[in-house]
Amino acid sequence: MGIQQPEVLTGNGRKQASALEHSWTFDVAPGSTVTFYVEAYRPPNSEGDDFVFAYSTDGVNFVDMITLSKDADDNGTQFYGLPTSTQGLVTVRVTDTNRKKGNSDLDSLYVDHIFIRSE
Repeated sequence: MGIQQPEVLTGNGRKQASALEHSWTFDVAPGSTVTFYVEAYRPPNSEGDDFVFAYSTDGVNFVDMITLSKDADDNGTQFYGLPTSTQGLVTVRVTDTNRKKGNSDLDSLYVDHIFIRSE
């Protein structure tokens, strides 16, 4: 098993919600093919919470890549083809998809492998 990223509670009382946001930074070499890979899963949860991986080359504007809804560790890798112009520092961010107020179950994301390959 890899790294576990748990959600945290935000807000107070009835406005409380569970949320997760985590980022990684990669130094991507130029290539004719640039691909993001992630092996991850999230356990079943009662709130229908999935996790979206997005990338940014400027740290501000993000493009969604993969919505992770796998609820078992099947050792399967998901991938996303990045634009061939992608190089230099690339931020990958993962966020949960359900931040509805009143949802306070702390779901988790398990990441076994995460990388960007240039060929």
